[in-house]
Amino acid sequence: LPWEALPVFAPAATVTRDFSIHTFGFRQQSPHKDPAGAVGPSSVKYLVDLHAEDEVPDPPHPLRASPGMRESVGEGGWFRKMPYGKDWSGITGEPEQLPGEKHMETLLSQSQALLYFGMGRALSYLPTQVVARTAMLNCKLVMLVDQFRTQKVISNQIAADMRIGDSQVRLQQPYETAALFAMRGVSCVLLNHLPTLADHNFGFLTSLMNKMGQAAGTLAAAARAAAESPAPLGADAKPKSKPT
Repeated sequence: LPWEALPVFAPAATVTRDFSIHTFGFRQQSPHKDPAGAVGPSSVKYLVDLHAEDEVPDPPHPLRASPGMRESVGEGGWFRKMPYGKDWSGITGEPEQLPGEKHMETLLSQSQALLYFGMGRALSYLPTQVVARTAMLNCKLVMLVDQFRTQKVISNQIAADMRIGDSQVRLQQPYETAALFAMRGVSCVLLNHLPTLADHNFGFLTSLMNKMGQAAGTLAAAARAAAESPAPLGADAKPKSKPT
């Protein structure tokens, strides 16, 4: 089992790994940090389906019960109807129009908590150079809800990997991605290690919203609880919290 599962850590609100004592010490001494866990659930900035690639199958597919990513955060979407979700803001991909690097850089620099909800590897859509040059000292939590791949996304990813070369591809791997965000000042990074299904990612977000709506608390505590028990999705799956 991972060491986070040891009984001694059970009472802790959050358990995270770090890359080295030096990195941990730097973050603890940073004058830009508020007390750990002080980020509220309404503080999230998001990056959603940046290349507008997510398409809900028609007719429905047995492995896809969740709605579209962009539909979820759009006007009248599921996020907007949930407690706290109406206060979230960010960038949603649009067909035929990619978001500009300056826009993404500004969003990252202003984030106390950042959610990437999209296709493939997060840093193949959010450029590594944008993260590398952006100070994120005020950002306590990054949630990369990624690694969902369709056949089209896989084909595009292979072509993109051939253009950028092995060194850039390595930076997009989970450990390297977490390390890059940590070096830019982020306190904690939550991400997928392996390819997954759209319903699994949406299940995590459903559980995250439910945990935030059931009791007052920090975003970090809700994220940990959601990662440990993502909501199952199916024809009758619904968020437990009452929309506002």
